[in-house]
Amino acid sequence: MSKGTFKHVQGLDGDQKRTATRHDYPNVFRGDRAPTHTMISEGGLYDKVLSAHKVNPKAHEFRKWVADVVLPAIRKDGAYIMGEEKVATGEMSEDELILKAVGILQRKVERLTAERDALAGGPSNRN
Repeated sequence: MSKGTFKHVQGLDGDQKRTATRHDYPNVFRGDRAPTHTMISEGGLYDKVLSAHKVNPKAHEFRKWVADVVLPAIRKDGAYIMGEEKVATGEMSEDELILKAVGILQRKVERLTAERDALAGGPSNRN
């Protein structure tokens, strides 16, 4: 691991990073001679982006958006729908937001059904 990589991953929890070997992840190593790579989880990525707000203006904007818009929506409603703040400014109607939410929920049900079926070894007959 290079010094720069070590610096960035040292603050992550153990479940937020993993050392990948050529044997375990051959597709990651195509055209690369390194013996290992450090991979970070999605949560680890967010951890690093949110902590980079002091040195990166884009990270600061992202952190502020998460803190000011996304987390309050989750606390109030149990969910955040991308762009829901546009209803308050008039850029999106309530009907458009509802249609967007229904579409998101339909895709989520499809994804969860596919995951359940994959775990069960095939399509489920439950309805």
